[in-house]
Amino acid sequence: MLYLGAGISMAEPSCGPSGGQVAEFVRPAAAQMLGMDPGALAGLTLEELAQRVVDQDADRLQELRVRASEAADFRGLTPGFGHEAAALLLREGAVKLITVNWDCGIEGAGAGMGVVIEHVVHHQESTQSTDALIVYKVHGCATQPPTLAMTKDEVDKPPEWVVARTQGALADSVVVFVGLGTVGLYVSEPIESLVEIWSKEASVLVADPNLSPAWEEALGADKAAESHVKCNADCFFDDLLRALVLDALTLGDQEIQGLPEEDWATAMRVGFAELRKGLEAACADGVIRWWRDGVTPSESGKAFIGGQNGRWSMMAVGLLVGEDGVEVEVGGARGRQTVASEKRFFEIVSRPGRPISEVEREGRHRIRRRYDEGVYGQKKPVSVVVPGAIGRFPASGAHADISAGEAEMTDIAEGVDVIPIHFVSAEEAVQGRLGV
Repeated sequence: MLYLGAGISMAEPSCGPSGGQVAEFVRPAAAQMLGMDPGALAGLTLEELAQRVVDQDADRLQELRVRASEAADFRGLTPGFGHEAAALLLREGAVKLITVNWDCGIEGAGAGMGVVIEHVVHHQESTQSTDALIVYKVHGCATQPPTLAMTKDEVDKPPEWVVARTQGALADSVVVFVGLGTVGLYVSEPIESLVEIWSKEASVLVADPNLSPAWEEALGADKAAESHVKCNADCFFDDLLRALVLDALTLGDQEIQGLPEEDWATAMRVGFAELRKGLEAACADGVIRWWRDGVTPSESGKAFIGGQNGRWSMMAVGLLVGEDGVEVEVGGARGRQTVASEKRFFEIVSRPGRPISEVEREGRHRIRRRYDEGVYGQKKPVSVVVPGAIGRFPASGAHADISAGEAEMTDIAEGVDVIPIHFVSAEEAVQGRLGV
């Protein structure tokens, strides 16, 4: 469970506002509501301004919420690395997300990778069934100004529905507070209450460059020091993504070591070692995107990289690398990353339970799009590893050493065939049947 605070939304390129900046923005409106000069409200926090409005005319708090929702482009906030990393982890089913931020950075990051992420801000939404991935927003969302928590009473503790929805998922788990200090992005956080709620069910870690006195008070000095992960949000997410990649690669390596001593298995071991060396040296978020971006969106929220299909797919790529007998070239970054040998590029496309003919169409479309975007950079064959497809892979035109179907991608602008595309069964690869 990741409990996300100011750290992921204030960093570039998002540059979300601080609580003080939001307070400055709404101060003139609050003064007008209170019938006084803005100078008389100088220095008051957002919470204090909201409380002054409540004390004089509670009905006008909703008006102040609307004004606060306009303090920045919360809806169109440019996703930063933290938002994108959180979306990647959520898509892989590796985390659950709670955020105190009002913005839509995580939802926007998901949209950028073709994943639907929806926010939940009140009890009614939390009980509705949805196929979308969920981020719980305990202080509301700027798309729904009435939900914004602004007074201290409103943020003294997480809503009961959030506690109920999350505690069951935390058994034998870890809650990591990321970028959450004494003062959040807009309002102060009741750190002691949060720790009391979740430390009963899970271990607590705090990822922040500096541990605030509030955390030391809530956890105790010794426990706070033990729980402190000294890094900013981006550094924490990079480490977490890298750990996910290394864990998945290690599981694949272990399975390969248990294969029989046959030529194909030897080739897989050699190729996987080269593949792992190249991937471990690359940016982890780019590796995860390349490994998983070709998976059908309907599998979002389920493990692929850490599951059998993802592992077998990577093992099959390792076999192909071993057959090529050359080093792995990892290029590009993020959604434009490529993995290649000197002879070909490698891709993974997964549509579990779908006919191979359908998967081939999806695979060709993905490769054509990446080619049009200039991702590949050069014209050479693409081998597509496919796990879980139904049907026999056609062998016409395939290389002699693989059981695969071959198609050619036509460059419409040039009117010539430019890239041969081969489809390879992940299951046949791990069972040593590609040469049959």
